[in-house]
Amino acid sequence: MIHASSLPTETLNLLRALPDPYLFIATDFTIITATDAYLQATHQEHDFLTGKPILELFPTNLADLRQSLEWVLENKKPHQLNLQQKVAKDKTEETKDKNWSVTNTPALDAEGQISYLIFKLEAVLQPEESVKSAWQQAKQAVQPSADQTTLSQELIAARAEAELQREQLHNILMQAPALICIFEGPEHVFKLVNPHYQQLVGNRPIQGQPIAKVMPELAGQPIFDLLDKVYRTGETYHAHEMMVQLDHENIGSLGHNYYNFIYQATRDVYGKINGIMVFAYEVTAQVKARQEVEEREYALQTLNEQMAAANEEIRAANEELTVTQMALQELNDVLESRVEERTQELKLAHQKIEADRNRLHVLFMQAATPICILAGEDLVYELVNPAYQQLLPGRRLLGNSMLKEALTELETQPFAQVIKNVYKTGQTYFNQESLVPVARYENGPIENRYFSYTLQARRDEAGQVDGVIVFVFEVTEQVEARQEVEQSAKRLQLITDALPVLIGYLNKEEKYEFANQAYEAWFHKKPSELIGRKVVDIVGEKAYAGVKQYIDRALAGERLDFESRMPYREDFVKYIRTSYVPDVKHGQVEGFFTLVSDITEQVLVRQQIEDREKEANALAQKLLLANEDLSKSNTALQELTQLQKQLVALVDNSIDFIGLATPSGKGVYINQAGLDFLGLEQKQVKELHVTDFFFEEDQAFVQEVIIPALLSEGKWAGEFQFKHFITGEKLPVHYNSFAIKDPDTGQLLGLATISIYIGERKKQEAALKALTEQLANTNAELSTTNEQLTRTNIDLDNFIYTASHDLKAPIFNIEGLMQILIESLPQHLIAAEGLDDVTRMIQQSIERFKRTIDHLTDVTKLQKENNQAMVEVNLAEVIREVRLDLSPQLAEAGAEVTVEMNGCIGVNFSEKNLRSVVYNLLSNAIKYRSPDRKPKVKIECRHEGDYLDLSVQDNGLGIDLEASQRLFTMFGRLHDHVEGSGVGLYMVKKMVENAGGYIEVDSQEGQGSTFKVHLKR
Repeated sequence: MIHASSLPTETLNLLRALPDPYLFIATDFTIITATDAYLQATHQEHDFLTGKPILELFPTNLADLRQSLEWVLENKKPHQLNLQQKVAKDKTEETKDKNWSVTNTPALDAEGQISYLIFKLEAVLQPEESVKSAWQQAKQAVQPSADQTTLSQELIAARAEAELQREQLHNILMQAPALICIFEGPEHVFKLVNPHYQQLVGNRPIQGQPIAKVMPELAGQPIFDLLDKVYRTGETYHAHEMMVQLDHENIGSLGHNYYNFIYQATRDVYGKINGIMVFAYEVTAQVKARQEVEEREYALQTLNEQMAAANEEIRAANEELTVTQMALQELNDVLESRVEERTQELKLAHQKIEADRNRLHVLFMQAATPICILAGEDLVYELVNPAYQQLLPGRRLLGNSMLKEALTELETQPFAQVIKNVYKTGQTYFNQESLVPVARYENGPIENRYFSYTLQARRDEAGQVDGVIVFVFEVTEQVEARQEVEQSAKRLQLITDALPVLIGYLNKEEKYEFANQAYEAWFHKKPSELIGRKVVDIVGEKAYAGVKQYIDRALAGERLDFESRMPYREDFVKYIRTSYVPDVKHGQVEGFFTLVSDITEQVLVRQQIEDREKEANALAQKLLLANEDLSKSNTALQELTQLQKQLVALVDNSIDFIGLATPSGKGVYINQAGLDFLGLEQKQVKELHVTDFFFEEDQAFVQEVIIPALLSEGKWAGEFQFKHFITGEKLPVHYNSFAIKDPDTGQLLGLATISIYIGERKKQEAALKALTEQLANTNAELSTTNEQLTRTNIDLDNFIYTASHDLKAPIFNIEGLMQILIESLPQHLIAAEGLDDVTRMIQQSIERFKRTIDHLTDVTKLQKENNQAMVEVNLAEVIREVRLDLSPQLAEAGAEVTVEMNGCIGVNFSEKNLRSVVYNLLSNAIKYRSPDRKPKVKIECRHEGDYLDLSVQDNGLGIDLEASQRLFTMFGRLHDHVEGSGVGLYMVKKMVENAGGYIEVDSQEGQGSTFKVHLKR
């Protein structure tokens, strides 16, 4: 509980200096302190009020005031009521009843708990009192004042200070990393344009010109109507992801870019609209890439509509106030005087100075964007906001020179020359994803870290550079993640380029998205020239027609393997063996992978063999026909007719082995090609038996199988090996043998064979088999690589398109702008109109968005750390450390934790990941405890076969297992009554599976859950 004695003197003085009448009250309703404005309004003193119960100040309305304060404590929302109090200017004056309008507002800490209450007074005047007060002010105003000269001097000083503050605010607007401009008048003339806004139209001059004149391409788009409406009605307009088409390069081509922007009417000191302020930033990348957050966009749109409705109510209230003010205008006209005007200007100047100072302090010190200000030529840290200090948590910055004292390692880096040049020239410098080696802690190791930063020169009243303002974001994780993906892609490209097959990827439009180096040899185009082109344009119409049916089937989700003849060009025909593998994502076929092998030589050899077999069969048929004319006697076999002589000539000229033998298998004749093939001479033939042509291990088969088959069936064919009679070489042949019979009597006259050498075909088949095995191994490696890349790409897609620094920067800007908007609105107006709920909802949405980005970053870290080295980790020690870390939560819940190790000591796992697994499971058991009973958690470990089983059992709320399919998914949550992100169990599952294990859950609603983690031993 906060009391006056617990606050520093500077804080108390700051609270007392606030311009409105406030009391600051502890949660036990005692007064901490009061503003000077409150003391002046109630004619009381600090010593009288400090530590006094506030209920004693309002005895007339004690019950109402108590009820209001207790309601605020319970609901954490502001409450307004009317009170009456007796007030006297001094002790001699009679007390009078004073009517007040009171607003009680809770002040919340970072955890959402009430630190103290703010009690604000506003006098409620009766009509006759208002008139009397106004006449008295007028009377004092028209009386000559002896201090008029002093007042004029104060006014001049105040105006000068206000002008200085206005110039500083102008510099901030010009340096802000957002699109900012100010329109003036009903024609919306550009009064102020910061550099980021100017970049929308390049070097096109727009300052001092109406928007309709310098941006004519906006005609027909909503922009002009929206500006007219805001200027006419004063209603603030919020645009969310609106497409605005501008000629950014001034070449006559319109862009299709999306922006979030706000049109806010500006008013003069009399409340009259005199222009429009625009705050915008580009969100094109998010709109095109972030479809998964459509539900959040719908919620944000609903919130915008609620804010528009609230603004409409405020406008209606302003109109009612305007009517009231017009009733008093005649009286004010009479009372106006030169002294009153100067007094009012002085008051407004002081208020503006104070407001600008507060805005600057809030903008820099509470901004989520890391910011620092460096003063002087030595670049001394003059201001460092908390976000910047978190980048360098162990370094002493304030008051030290960046390059000479605080961060000396930067002195020799290119960054040092860049920032010195900004100070010297005054030119703003932007850099994206720059490598800056720097240590986080004093005397710590130098780390290679990447930053996107803006260096903006700061100028004094004379326009001279006196420092540098630094806006910076650390993007190390994003850069390293992208580099890892790029390296993986390069490794995959090198692997595929080295393979002697065509590997590619076609999308749903039949366009190449990937092609390896082998394509260049076939189509005389580099792989990069194929990307984006349709397959029909590359392979030609004839070849495309032959595979179109297979392409359609692959795009329908069917995996295919087929052979085809491809007439790519008139002089280039290939026989190919092709595999199509569909690429299925989220149940939809996005395209398919292609693997094409050249089998032209194998097909041609096979065709040649088939042609040879046809020739041999034809020759055999001729021999059979010739045999019909042979003599029926044994001697007729030796007497050749003219036809036989022709046949002998044909046989002698054949390039294949042709031989004749007696019915008993004794050699009779072999043609010249056969003699050369076996290394024989004709005189040796008659001395040989059929079995002598074969190797010894095959002779029994010839004698027992082949010759009986010839005698019984008349033919035998198959693959065999002949023996070379000189070298002993094995000669593979297709052995086609048949019996020669007398056509009239059927008597066996002899045996014949036509054998074709198939050695080359065997070599081709062996080479083809080796290539097939090589391709199978390559496919296995590619499959493994693709699986790894698929897991990496899924996680990186969720991160790159949702949590990149391009997304962080706008959300930080929204947060800063929202904070400025809240500070700009009077507290009583926020409380009276119920806008505090709206602003809190916006702030909570921003915080949830930031947490989502952080969780996605954790997922990317997990993917990067997939291959962490396995070491033996002491499981019991890890559990003990996690219990110590969670001891506050365990004590708060009154949880009873028991541990049974059962001989489990060490486990091979990443120590960091194992600690994360135990921490998530134990913290979930406490977080999702049952309110009806004392939490009991049992952690048990035991050996089960090849696994070490770690279980965490609780008696908490339990889980509906029918909905458990969402339990281990990213952002999947089954209980929403406590704070959570739905990422913890997803990361536990990933860490366990990456180490070769798996996780199971057994649960029953209302009784509790048991999570079992099976870790490889």
